[in-house]
Amino acid sequence: MTAQLVGTVHTLGVDLSTNPKLTALCLLEWPTGSSARIEELVVGATDETVLRVAGSADHIGIDAPFGWPRAWAAAVAAHLPGIPFAADGSPAELTRRYTDTWITANVGIYPLPVGANLIGATAIRCARLVAACGKPVDAGEGVRPGSVSEVYPAAALKRWGQSFTLYKGRQWREARLALVAALIEAGLPVALTPTQRAALEANDDALDALVASLVARAVALGLTDDCPPEAREFCRSEGWIRVPAAATSLRDLIGA
Repeated sequence: MTAQLVGTVHTLGVDLSTNPKLTALCLLEWPTGSSARIEELVVGATDETVLRVAGSADHIGIDAPFGWPRAWAAAVAAHLPGIPFAADGSPAELTRRYTDTWITANVGIYPLPVGANLIGATAIRCARLVAACGKPVDAGEGVRPGSVSEVYPAAALKRWGQSFTLYKGRQWREARLALVAALIEAGLPVALTPTQRAALEANDDALDALVASLVARAVALGLTDDCPPEAREFCRSEGWIRVPAAATSLRDLIGA
């Protein structure tokens, strides 16, 4: 069921990296029943900048893992050099969270394994920021007002019927031009100025931050998939990636 939001709402999307120069954020202002506008679009966001803007947001979406696989985390915590590793399974099995395998099965995207990949360093920065912002953490159990959610722009783009590969990096500028144009044609509910559109076309971090903010809006409206009831314990300890529900569209984000 779609949630009803009253008054102006602000959503923040953060495309997080270990390097602040590669971290982008996008704060959207959503008046009741109309398109949003970009209030802040920052590329090169420090922790201080993220936390400052987070204070103005009603809902936050961060593109970074919120936790580690439960069995992997327990085994690493207990391990000492020279003793057998305490968890069974291949490295690929151990380093993928429940939410990662769910996304693969239901969206057809393969999230990077946080247990044994460079993205683990991003997860450390994310853990510190999520704690510092002081907002409730979304574990995939319905809509929590004012929460901070883990999001995955590539999976969101695929759910919204958009291209989700080969748009990152300077060499793929033409692909970003096409993707921004396709989002607008599909009903992007954000009024972009020419300068803002150019910034999104020029930088994939900025574009991912916008998509993260759109997913935060979808979370606020109840338009994303919840964690399955049988996996709630995993989602509470490992995190849950919020993706737009099947058959929803960008136009639905304006809300009632």
